[in-house]
Amino acid sequence: MAQTTRPRRRAQNGIRADTSALRGATTAHGEVPAGTSRVLLDRPLLTADQAGALLGGIPRFTVLQMARDGRLPCLRVGKHVRFCPAELEEWLTQRRVL
Repeated sequence: MAQTTRPRRRAQNGIRADTSALRGATTAHGEVPAGTSRVLLDRPLLTADQAGALLGGIPRFTVLQMARDGRLPCLRVGKHVRFCPAELEEWLTQRRVL
């Protein structure tokens, strides 16, 4: 009996990450060249559910939609969308109304 394979589904949500901070290559001595930046992860990346909880209980769908629209900073790890806690905290402080 011939086994058929299903075609792989591609991500259809259109989310793109700003990877400019991740492009900073290091030199042979581990130094970051001038004019580039390097992301240091002191905490694990968050899922959309965790990011929504950090932002005050925003639903997962809304978090992903904001990331897709470019209104919320995110990273793509393969087909997964992840959020850096430090970037989310910075994003929140920039939008604080006093």
